[in-house]
Amino acid sequence: MWFKKKPDKRQSMLKVIDSASTKIHERCGYGENLQVLTKSEKTLYITQTAECEVSNGGFMQLFSNYRGIYVNELVEAFGEIKAFSAAEICKKVNQLIARCCGTENPFIDYNLWEQIDESTEKSLEKFDDEFNDIAEDLISLNYDYVISNNLQY
Repeated sequence: MWFKKKPDKRQSMLKVIDSASTKIHERCGYGENLQVLTKSEKTLYITQTAECEVSNGGFMQLFSNYRGIYVNELVEAFGEIKAFSAAEICKKVNQLIARCCGTENPFIDYNLWEQIDESTEKSLEKFDDEFNDIAEDLISLNYDYVISNNLQY
């Protein structure tokens, strides 16, 4: 007798998140037209993009690839999905970069990374590790956000 393995609940949650995220990315032209998104769609877009970029190459990759176009919205977006530890780390990263580069929103400047010293780079790496090791279950939080905001497509 062959038994069919029941789908894992986390796998099912990931499919729902991925489906919603894919539709949202397509809808806004992969970030080119964020103004077409609702607030909840933009929140999911920001949190999913940040999670992928930071887990892949850190905050420097996130800010380089996206020129920081929504960096000031990271804290609010993670707070919106109730990922308060992630929001706090993003707040610290924003403050670190602002102190290093001497400006409120330096992320639009392509020359930003030339201004970062070794100490700041090491601090960013520490924040990368903290973000990737947070105790919050981002899968559950994102899933709950998708469901509660009716972002299933």
